[in-house]
Amino acid sequence: FSGMTYAMNDNSLSIGFFSYSPNEKILYSTENDLNNKMVTACVNNQYNNSEFKCYNMNGNDFQKTEKGNDGYNLINNLPLVKYNYKKKLHDDSDGIFFAYIYDKGHKVKIHFTAQDPSSFTVNYNNHTLKLATCLSTEGLYFYDKNKPNNLKLYYYLGYDVESSCPEYLYSVQ
Repeated sequence: FSGMTYAMNDNSLSIGFFSYSPNEKILYSTENDLNNKMVTACVNNQYNNSEFKCYNMNGNDFQKTEKGNDGYNLINNLPLVKYNYKKKLHDDSDGIFFAYIYDKGHKVKIHFTAQDPSSFTVNYNNHTLKLATCLSTEGLYFYDKNKPNNLKLYYYLGYDVESSCPEYLYSVQ
């Protein structure tokens, strides 16, 4: 496995951040081109964090803007590519969520099970990922609980927060 992409036979599933607010919808990903891709972003229910609403979006509806300094793949220390979503989503949620990117030709069925707002399982194509989020002192980590060497993303929040990350996460590179 390399960085955020989990290879499965002849297709792959990439994982990124989806920043959602009523005024803007931004995808941060290692994918350099979203043509012929689908993006599934699951947004927490604002009234119940263990409930998700998932949106399936066409990759062609995203516009690449820049590489930012707010999202990084910490496996290779490269900035994530930033995309704006050009269509409307009718949802009152606000926050940073996770996006799953895959080829259009592969109708990947993705199923999410939340243990709590910071720990969840993703099942797709008979493959299971145990994913988690935590806060560092200035940002949000997204990592594979079973194999943190395979997936570790970081999103800079721009303000200090109380850390909730396990110590082993900082030593894994």
